[in-house]
This record gives sequence, C-alpha cells and structure tokens, in this order.
Amino acid sequence: MKMTFINNKSLLGQATRWLAVFAACCLLGLPCQAAFSVEQLRCEYRTAPLGLDVAQPRLSWLNASTERGARQTAYRILVASTPALLALDQGDRWDTGQVASDQQNQIVYNGQPLTSRSACYWKVRTWDQDGKPGAWSQPASWTMGLLQPTDWQTQWIGVNQPPVPQPVLRTTQALVTGPAGAPPVDVTAQLVKRIKDQRLVTRSDERSLGLPTATDPKLKRTVTVNFELDGLPQPPVVLEVSKGGQPLILEPAPEWATPRY
Repeated sequence: MKMTFINNKSLLGQATRWLAVFAACCLLGLPCQAAFSVEQLRCEYRTAPLGLDVAQPRLSWLNASTERGARQTAYRILVASTPALLALDQGDRWDTGQVASDQQNQIVYNGQPLTSRSACYWKVRTWDQDGKPGAWSQPASWTMGLLQPTDWQTQWIGVNQPPVPQPVLRTTQALVTGPAGAPPVDVTAQLVKRIKDQRLVTRSDERSLGLPTATDPKLKRTVTVNFELDGLPQPPVVLEVSKGGQPLILEPAPEWATPRY
C-alpha cells in the first residue's frame, strides 16, 4: 500500500505541473495546442509553380485536425520577397492580417503589384472554431514569368550569311528515237511540266512521256534528255522507253545541293 501511495502522489504531481503550464499559456495568450495543421499550400492549383503569367495568383491550402468537428474561422497569409523575411513573420509583399473567413481555396493575391521574374515566399496560419490559432504552415513559394510584351526580347538563331541560291534546272531538249529512219519525237514540253522545286522526277514509260502506245511491243525506242544547271550543259541522260519505264530523275548533284543548318 505504501508503494501505491507513492506512485499516486507522483502522478498527481505530474498532472499538477501540466495544468500549471496549460494555465500559463492561456494567461499569456499563447496557443495551448495547435488547432490546425495547415498543409498542401498551392498557388494556381500547383505546388511551388514557376513562371506564372497571372498578375494576381490564387492561393489555397488544406486544414488537418484530429478533433471532430474542427473548422476554420479565420486565416492570415504572409507573402514575402525573401525566405529570411518570411521566417521573421514579415510579409513585405502582402500581409492579410487576421481575416474572419472559412475560405481556404482560390484566395486572390491582393498585395503589392508583382513584376516579371519576381519570387514570392508565403505561409498561412488559421484559427479554429474556438478562436485558437494554429501554428504557421511550412513555407511555400512561386515565381512570376514574363508579364509584359516588352519583357520578351529575343533574336532569331541562325547563320548570319546570305542565302545560297537554288540551282536552276532546265530541260533544253528531250527526243524519243526509234528504229533507223523513223522521225524523232520531241517530248521536251512534257518533261518541262514535270519539273518541280528544281527537280525532275518521272519515268521513261509511254504515258509519262506522252507517247502513243507502240504498235509493235518489240519496238525499241530511247529517250535522250539534254538539260542544264544554271546555264551549264550537263551530260545527257539516255533511257529505254518501255511500258513500265525506268526512273528518270534529274536533280542537282551533291555539290549543287543547298546547305541546311
């Protein structure tokens, strides 16, 4: 019984000390216990966003509490230009003071006008239904992007040299020849129509050359194409004319090609 009596006395002493601390906190106006834990600070629906183009961003947060029926009755937002000022509870950009409201979503920033590339550091404190303030939240931040058209100063990236002219491809003459004694057929006009972007791509078949179908399928005919690049004659191209034809491609050689950067 003596041991039990000593333990009870010790427990009573501990309880007395805790009650004294509680009473002192209340008399001094200090929060006896954090009513809320403010979490998930967001700006424009994002956590620590960068480069915002909204002149007055919207702020939001969540309250967490272990008490049933806990609700927010007031809040205070601090927005500072540096983390050091925020740590000293100085909102040089915006200090709302204690605002009687249960709102905790989409609170529009209404402090000093924000400029391009500026950084903002902020935190929140809330009060519960009994008027007790909770602890400050962990600090959060956001940065501003370019807000004015004059802030955009750019230059084109590229090689500072005059453009290289495209070589000019010209078909000077295209003749289809058959057996000895048969007159040649000039198909220059047909091939000129097929030059596109200084490149001729077709085939040496009868349809592409605009020729009538040969009466004798065994009849051998050839097409000789003479062409120029920038007025300089090039070696002629000679291909056999057939039903399927062969690829007939005239284009600048690699040394003529336009450089690409």
